[in-house]
Amino acid sequence: MARLTPGTPFIHPDCEITDSRFGDFVEIGRGSRLAHSRVGDYSYCDRFADIANAGIGKFSNIASYVRIGATDHPMEKASLHHFHYRSADNAPRFE
Repeated sequence: MARLTPGTPFIHPDCEITDSRFGDFVEIGRGSRLAHSRVGDYSYCDRFADIANAGIGKFSNIASYVRIGATDHPMEKASLHHFHYRSADNAPRFE
């Protein structure tokens, strides 16, 4: 079992970490991807989590294969539904 420490997250193998910050006693599970995110003190994620553009608070535990955060969605819109930016493929039909 990994011994967690303050100041240095325990990052398992095969993770992709981009522009992310970590609090104390943090653990990132094998194969997880974090981009442009912050993970608070005593938080961890299990294997293959995908976290982007998110702020994870303290004492959070995230299950395997969870996806968090808007990645390619236009955040300035009232809705994140695809019809806002892929209207030709997903135009809503109101009948």
